[in-house]
Amino acid sequence: MSLIALKTCLQQRRQATLSELALHVGSSTDAVRDALQIWVGKGRVRRIGGGSDAAGKACGSGGCKGCHGPEETYEWVDP
Repeated sequence: MSLIALKTCLQQRRQATLSELALHVGSSTDAVRDALQIWVGKGRVRRIGGGSDAAGKACGSGGCKGCHGPEETYEWVDP
């Protein structure tokens, strides 16, 4: 996986889910999530929704008995 390919995809789309990015760069969602942290650390990408919170809860309603909630979504941030 290329960090540049990930960057280009997010710049073109402006927003994308973790699975969309993984499909685009041909890598696992775990690898893409790790790579995104490089861009997050530089202030160029931010997570705008989805995924579990720090406690591992999705929505907290208990209605789905274990779903992971909405998918993580990321956004490219221009300087």
